[in-house]
Amino acid sequence: MNDPAAGPIAAFTTPQPRGQHDVSTLNLSAPRALTFLVSLVLIGLAVASLYMRIPTIGPTVVKFRTWFFVGAYAVLALGVVMKSL
Repeated sequence: MNDPAAGPIAAFTTPQPRGQHDVSTLNLSAPRALTFLVSLVLIGLAVASLYMRIPTIGPTVVKFRTWFFVGAYAVLALGVVMKSL
C-alpha cells in the first residue's frame, strides 16, 4: 500500500483514486479580515477587563470573561477551517 520508508506523512499526501475523496484532510486557509478583527475585539475586551474598568459593557465582559476568550479562539479556529467565514 504505502512505502514504509516514506514516513507517516506519505499517507496524507498520496493522491486518491478518481471519484474517491479523503475526508481526513483539512483544507486550511487564512481567516478573512473581518473574522480576524472580530476575534481580536473579543480577546481585546477580555484582556482589557483584567486591567481596567470598561464602561457600558464592562460588567458583562467581567462576568463572562472566560467565554470571551473561548469565543475569540472559536471564531478564529472556524475562520481558518471554513473558507466562507
